[in-house]
Amino acid sequence: MSRDPHVSDIVAHTHCVCWKTAMYIRLSREDGPEESYSVANQRALLLEHIQKSGGELLPSGTYIDDGFTGTDTNRAGFLGLIRDIRAGKINCVLVRDLSRLSRNYYEAGYYLDNFFIRMDVRFIALEYPAIDSYRHPEQMNSVLIPMQNVINDDFCRQTSMKVRSVFDMKRRKGEFIGAFAPYGYAKDPKDRHHLIVDPEAAETVRAIFLWFTGGGLSKKSIAEKLDTLGIPNPSAYKRLKEPHYHNPHCSPTSRGWSAATISGILSNPVYMGDMAQGKARVKSYKIHTQIRIPEDEWIVVSGTHEALIERPLFEQAAALSRKRRRQPSHSKTIYPLSGLLFCSACASPMHRTTKGPYAYYICSRYKKYAKAGCTRHCIRADELETAVIDAAKRVITLSGRDACGASETASFALTRKGRLNELEQAYFYRDGLYEKLMDGTITRDTYARLHEQYSAQIAGLELAVDDMAHTAACTHQDHASSDHALLFSLIDSVRVDEGYAITILFKCSNPFCGKQTKNRP
Repeated sequence: MSRDPHVSDIVAHTHCVCWKTAMYIRLSREDGPEESYSVANQRALLLEHIQKSGGELLPSGTYIDDGFTGTDTNRAGFLGLIRDIRAGKINCVLVRDLSRLSRNYYEAGYYLDNFFIRMDVRFIALEYPAIDSYRHPEQMNSVLIPMQNVINDDFCRQTSMKVRSVFDMKRRKGEFIGAFAPYGYAKDPKDRHHLIVDPEAAETVRAIFLWFTGGGLSKKSIAEKLDTLGIPNPSAYKRLKEPHYHNPHCSPTSRGWSAATISGILSNPVYMGDMAQGKARVKSYKIHTQIRIPEDEWIVVSGTHEALIERPLFEQAAALSRKRRRQPSHSKTIYPLSGLLFCSACASPMHRTTKGPYAYYICSRYKKYAKAGCTRHCIRADELETAVIDAAKRVITLSGRDACGASETASFALTRKGRLNELEQAYFYRDGLYEKLMDGTITRDTYARLHEQYSAQIAGLELAVDDMAHTAACTHQDHASSDHALLFSLIDSVRVDEGYAITILFKCSNPFCGKQTKNRP
């Protein structure tokens, strides 16, 4: 019987195929503690299969993703495998089972039914079910494969639901579940779900709140000030403290602060001792893109840890943030009426503008649309600010409150006077040591030791007094900032009418609250 030449060609072609085989190994937390899924066991199983192939399968690379979920293909090892397939380095993929390739039903189907076929890639899975797209191509059309992919996908769905349920339970109990503590805190070594104060970063957090609420600095100015002081931003600080820290949204070399970072600190309830979690969630267990959750849906538990900021100060900062405060480009501070001044006709914010030697406030809608938007409502800035500040101080006087932080000023003065008295006493005691040495009251060693102690005390007190003098000078220079803090604590808004009439709406209930009319200059 004559042999069919076409059959001979097919057999020859079969024996000439060189299967450049990639062993793909994946392990993730969703696989649990099962030892058979370990990287070492997967590698041993795949190598054994290659050795039994009789040279048909040529080992051409091992691609490992250890600690990566199978719900998406954003894995370094898998992406490297795909690149090498496109480059012609790999034409056979060997895995333990279908779940190693993917636990995403759609993506598993795409690679099995589309990509591998187009790229002439042989696919072998050893278990659940065992398939070989070259030896048994009919298996690829079996209903068992999509069914197994559905089972693998549903396994992830159930795991995701269980994990989310556990996390929500911990959140409701006020337990911290983040990988890294918020800036200003550290994880308690005795309980990783409890936060303790990080003294170094905590001082920076306190300074940010004070600069924003009492210093009149904008978020941008605070960021610039921190950069000038050489203080690393939260991400850089965490990298210094925890070498394994990684933030995918921040450059590993970045140290600079931003207004957004300052805003995040000022709005985080964690700093007043409340645990606020559940601020974001992923779109699904397959799509890991995070979406923000409305604040009223956060899980907040009060008093779970030591506060860095008193609640009234935090609420004041939150109220300031809600006000639209515009920082002038040539200044580091904010004008006294920033965020408080509005047009009485259209309720638009009033903008500050300069003409000649004077500054004026003008309706922003008029400035943008002219008469089609509103009328000018123009008023001199210095006269308006003086009138509003005077009115606020009179309200304070009537209500018995201390204007412009007079109590704080008095406390500061008493503290400085106390330091001066301590300095005078230290000089007196140090100067008296020599007389005691001469009359034999103390020994020379005691004299030397006490003289050194008093000298060190004097140096420290002199430095403290100098710092207080500098602080007093800065306080005088930052008068506008103090005015803004005062006005914001008392006033809800200031409305400007045509004809130079202003309406001041105070937050308090006071007989003086109402309208004050200003005459044309």
